Amino acid sequence: PHLAAADALRCIELRTDWAKAYFRLALAYLDMGGCDKAIESLHRGMPHAKGGSKADFEALLLQAKEQQERQEEQDDEVEGQYDAWFTPVPNSPQAAKKTVKGNPEFFDRIVSQTKGAAGRVEVRDVDAFGGGRGLFALQP
Repeated sequence: PHLAAADALRCIELRTDWAKAYFRLALAYLDMGGCDKAIESLHRGMPHAKGGSKADFEALLLQAKEQQERQEEQDDEVEGQYDAWFTPVPNSPQAAKKTVKGNPEFFDRIVSQTKGAAGRVEVRDVDAFGGGRGLFALQP
């Protein structure tokens, strides 16, 4: 989706009136979870859409708004969720001391310095993104 977004942005630079570029940009943004940007792209491109493509714009706009609502509902469930890098992946005791996963004291220090986080932050989905990467989740 990143390359598709870059391609669509370049097309818009070359032809600001090309509806298809705005539509493809919106699709790429939706694929990356960027509903706000997708909606913005659709609003910018809709005046250039003609005939049947206008209906496609309206359908995708509805889809983007629905996806945005679902994301907001999920955001309400977990007050804050932060991408965290846990690299290098602990393969030795020395490396483990430098990662959140391998060092509870380090994790506690991070949490204690985060306003309102004490007792509410957990590490989850470790290695969900590969390379030892996971999430900090702030529980309500």
